[in-house]
Amino acid sequence: MARRVIRTAAVLLGSLLFAGFWTVAPAAAAQGTGTIVTSIGGVPAKVAPGDGFTATFTVVSTSRYRLLVRTLALTLTHDAAPDAAPDGLAVQWQDPATGAWQDSDTHGAGAWAFSPAEPVVIAPRGTLTYRARVTLEPAAASGAYLLETDGVAAYTLVDGTGRDVGLLDGHNRPQAGFRCLSAPGPSGTPAPTGSAGADPGPSATAGVPAGTEPAAASGLPIPAPPSEPPAPSFGIALALSPGEEETPDPEPATTAPSDPSRSPVVAAALDTGPGPYAAAQPRTASTLRLAFGVTAIVVGFAMGTALLVRRHAHPDA
Repeated sequence: MARRVIRTAAVLLGSLLFAGFWTVAPAAAAQGTGTIVTSIGGVPAKVAPGDGFTATFTVVSTSRYRLLVRTLALTLTHDAAPDAAPDGLAVQWQDPATGAWQDSDTHGAGAWAFSPAEPVVIAPRGTLTYRARVTLEPAAASGAYLLETDGVAAYTLVDGTGRDVGLLDGHNRPQAGFRCLSAPGPSGTPAPTGSAGADPGPSATAGVPAGTEPAAASGLPIPAPPSEPPAPSFGIALALSPGEEETPDPEPATTAPSDPSRSPVVAAALDTGPGPYAAAQPRTASTLRLAFGVTAIVVGFAMGTALLVRRHAHPDA
């Protein structure tokens, strides 16, 4: 009897271990490698030619692995030619490790990049903040500009032993828009009195005192001047027309979420498709392993029950 009890316990224990292996392993792999969420701050709404600004980038990692950042990058494009590099721009990067400002490398289609001498480390679920200085030369074209970034352009994701674990599951690509104002032109000289370009002032009408509207003098109602339709909004403010007043625009948000995994913005900002590393764990394999684990538990329980029934049916065996 003792042998049969031990045998039953061994079968049950083995089935539980087998089921645990086939269910816990896929669950651990399903956690993925994490994501990064980047925010941009310090970009003004308007910039004058010959002036500039310093943009601040905050990268928040949700990965349980270390992120070795090898290259930082951003793109600057003009609204009139979004696929070409705009002229009259200069970019400098502040090295996150030393704090020194370095000139940026330039690439096609308005891309600017910086590779530090040593990789910058983002700790598991850590944060990295770096800055870039953008200068608009006097020859910079007026109009709307768009600044974009991936947060980090080149990186290596490693575990505690330094082993490369692949790529992140996803990242966002934030944007910030600003416009370069047109340089003020030379002030015009007032035209002499009596010339064609001079303002004749209020003119007198026959039977109507000077400075009085004809409609008011005749007793007719004066129609209200037509109201101008509101200007359309295109997301990025356009260059001001001559005579148009400048209105202050709100500064973009500069605060990154403290916990990106719980922020409602992350769902819309993150890439919806899984990364290449996450694709190596298909969902069908996890489902099959779970089914095998449940089957193993059922079979082990059935075998144990059968042995107990047999023992009661043949007590002398």
